[in-house]
Amino acid sequence: MTRALALEEMVHLGDAKSRVTVVCSVGGHVEEEPLARAFAAVVARLPPLRSRVRQDGPYAFSFQPLETGPPQLQVRKGVPGSLREEINTPLPPDGSLVRGVLIEGADEDTFVLSIDHSITDGQSALAVCDAVWRGYTACVEGTFTVPQPGDGGDDALPAALSARLPAHTPEDLAAYVTARGERMRGAPLVHLPYAAGESAAQEELPMRVARVRLDREQTAGVIGASKAAGVSVHGVLVAALLLAVRDAVGGAGTRRMSSMSPVDLRGRLSPPVHPEELFPAASLFFDVLDVREDADVVSLGRRLAENLREAIARGDLEREILAAAQVLRDPSLLNASLVTTNLGNVPVPETPDGLRITDVRCFALGDVSFPQAGFGPLVASVLTVRGQLGIELPYSARCFSAGQMEAVRTSVRARLLALGS
Repeated sequence: MTRALALEEMVHLGDAKSRVTVVCSVGGHVEEEPLARAFAAVVARLPPLRSRVRQDGPYAFSFQPLETGPPQLQVRKGVPGSLREEINTPLPPDGSLVRGVLIEGADEDTFVLSIDHSITDGQSALAVCDAVWRGYTACVEGTFTVPQPGDGGDDALPAALSARLPAHTPEDLAAYVTARGERMRGAPLVHLPYAAGESAAQEELPMRVARVRLDREQTAGVIGASKAAGVSVHGVLVAALLLAVRDAVGGAGTRRMSSMSPVDLRGRLSPPVHPEELFPAASLFFDVLDVREDADVVSLGRRLAENLREAIARGDLEREILAAAQVLRDPSLLNASLVTTNLGNVPVPETPDGLRITDVRCFALGDVSFPQAGFGPLVASVLTVRGQLGIELPYSARCFSAGQMEAVRTSVRARLLALGS
């Protein structure tokens, strides 16, 4: 149960260390013992969840078996601020790559699943969460089968994404990186300025998550208007987020902006890979655009969607992973005004009678912030649950102020509602 980390997995370590967090709000009270059994069963079945990351050299890391035994479900009594405290708690260094926490409330419980980004992406984290709830339901209904040795196959770790992609010649990859560099050159890119102020540097629980949420009717309006205009919903959403950054930057004329979107490659692999096979399976699509202050979400969204389709057709998503060594040598190639992860329509996990999952959220959280940089990207995670669109906006209060994020939230919401009305 060991293997070296690939470059695309190592980018989530060190100062860039991050985790994917899924938050389930539950109407009713969750039984501790069945949830603990279900969580333990999923950990037993998926080898990456019983692993840790070891540094073997200056630029070498490997997955190793945990030395402390498999992680167990943690249970806490909910108090005001419990969720904020949980999302501000990093996974232990050189320790478990997963944590499951049940926060027990007066009328509503909350299950929080955090998985290190080096072994997962959003789709896999949601799949693991769904597996836990399936196991919980089976435990409560008396149909749960205790996993036997070998039920999960062998203990081999899944291969990295780069090892699953067809090879490209060094010349082809070099040409791709050169073209990426050419697109990034020119007028400087604009970003959200950090406006939290010096006093925020002492913030003890800096990670926050702002949120845009539409109801079913509003969501249907956005989807219908996008289809009527012949543009993808993803393009419209990225455009609304990009324009919110453009609003914050201000000024007349055009501003040069970059958009980064992770794109799941599981369905493009041969054979396709199930999300429960844990490894980061997303590539990155970078786009650079000149954005006017009076741009509209439909025209900008159409440009974004067309550029993404063309990149997929060219095979750029595969090249981005295979050329990681060259891309990482030039930090400017990863310079983004906006990072948008679109998780699509997320099914609500099954639960036994008397229990109802009322909300599902998913977002990535970094462990380190750099307010001294002076500016940074807006980060967004998009998912639709029970027909309601949600956009999660995780941020560090040491960098962005609450007022800034409220302005972004208001801008995005207003543009989407105007489109769907």
